[in-house]
Amino acid sequence: MSERVLSVIAYFFGLPGALIVAFLGRAGDRKLSLHHARRSLELFLFLAFLTGVWFVILYLLIPIPYAGFSLAVSLFGIVAGGGVFCFGLCIMGLVKAVKGDRVLFPLVSSMLERIGPLRKLLGKIDP
Repeated sequence: MSERVLSVIAYFFGLPGALIVAFLGRAGDRKLSLHHARRSLELFLFLAFLTGVWFVILYLLIPIPYAGFSLAVSLFGIVAGGGVFCFGLCIMGLVKAVKGDRVLFPLVSSMLERIGPLRKLLGKIDP
């Protein structure tokens, strides 16, 4: 498979696609497909982080009588907004993958670069 096809698979199939492309990319030394697999994995981790934070806040707010559940449900808008943001970035990544270009996602790439254990998992952020 060509690098462009592997790059599109990384975005189109989400986490499983990113892991498969990362495995195939390392075997074939395909730098572009590895780049897009990392970016797709970044989007998944960013959305998982937002959802996890919301669950923690939900757990803390639910015991508050009357207002707790309402606050927790209204805060879900942040997670939904993050989902829309990630979807837009995924479309941007798909377009760049089809063109054969590299992409760095605003906010997401810089935020995940600061987390130490993820540097080993994702590798160096390369523009």
